[in-house]
Amino acid sequence: MSFKESIHIKNVGPIRDLHIKDIRPLTVLIGASATGKSTLMKVLTLMRYIYKMENIRSYLLNSEIKRSPFRLGFKNLLKDGLGATFSKNSEIEYVATTYEGVAYTIKYKGGKLQNKFRIANEHLRFFKEAYVVEERGAMPSFLSRSARLNDLGFYFNQTFDDFQASLQDRDRLELNHLGFAVIKRRTKDGRIRYFVFSTSDKEDPGVELKYASSGIQASAPVVSLIKYFTQDFSFDKAFRRSILSYLYDSDNLMSFRPTWELKELPRHVHLYIEEPELNLFPTAQCALLNLAVEEAFVNKKEDRELSLMIATHSPYIANYINVLLRKSRLGEIGLSEEDFDVYLLEDGEAHRLIGEDQYTGESVVDISPLTEAMKNISREYISLERRNECIHHRFE
Repeated sequence: MSFKESIHIKNVGPIRDLHIKDIRPLTVLIGASATGKSTLMKVLTLMRYIYKMENIRSYLLNSEIKRSPFRLGFKNLLKDGLGATFSKNSEIEYVATTYEGVAYTIKYKGGKLQNKFRIANEHLRFFKEAYVVEERGAMPSFLSRSARLNDLGFYFNQTFDDFQASLQDRDRLELNHLGFAVIKRRTKDGRIRYFVFSTSDKEDPGVELKYASSGIQASAPVVSLIKYFTQDFSFDKAFRRSILSYLYDSDNLMSFRPTWELKELPRHVHLYIEEPELNLFPTAQCALLNLAVEEAFVNKKEDRELSLMIATHSPYIANYINVLLRKSRLGEIGLSEEDFDVYLLEDGEAHRLIGEDQYTGESVVDISPLTEAMKNISREYISLERRNECIHHRFE
């Protein structure tokens, strides 16, 4: 049995009753605006963060730290207006089930968080939540500034901080889905600036990233963050930072007797990307998704597991999952058919779009619900053509 997670959300924002019984490594959420895609991702980020802190709490308690460390105030964790989406009827249940079938459940109901459990050493794991906001296109303009951007919100700042960290030791960032590269340069005044050059035109004079096309500005953080968390992010540093800061602040450093090696903990990076298609032509959208999947599931370091959850309005992104499903059957992308899911969020619920092709038996995404807009355009076009014919007949 593999490590599994489920999430059940009731009455949070536009979500009425949404239950994902098995969160897959690659999950795509599609739907109209204000149907709950970002709400789902932010709630899942929140619950996974709480589970991460429960793992750290258990690690400390298992290491002879007698007092129960950390007090998690649920309301304090609701950032960027997420708290306004909760009501007295809001409920959340997150369940993490270990390889051995042991389930750890975190519930929120009646305005109270229920998370009283202690995780055994052999079930401990370490999570990193990385959220990529849709407003990321503005980030290149802030790279040369030192001020923190508090007024732009928690999730923007989290994405921006991770973006800066991802660029710190990187001199060149390939944007293969667009045929460009971002190159770091230090100017005469000592500042670090980022310039964009074509990878096919050697005569391209380049342009500073903050003046590049909107598609490049929106894509650069996505690509940089994916490469950073699949390769460069240090779990050991992050975990020690979390542990040692608590021990120092609580004067418990001398009592600490670790009973489990950090290197033995399974590590998970959960990447959430809002609208990867921003300002991109359909072919570039698909190429970016393909790049993300290859980095996350083929080129990643062996010491970590990656998952991608994507919120999109693009039928091209959802439809391209069929290509990736076929690639998985050919063994090209490090995923099996069981690792995919696509959900249409509508009327407060999530409707699974992956099913079995009745002729081939293959798993496929049913894109028929996503083609309704095109059908409506065709119907309107035909109706106008008929009206046009009527007008011509009238004047004959």
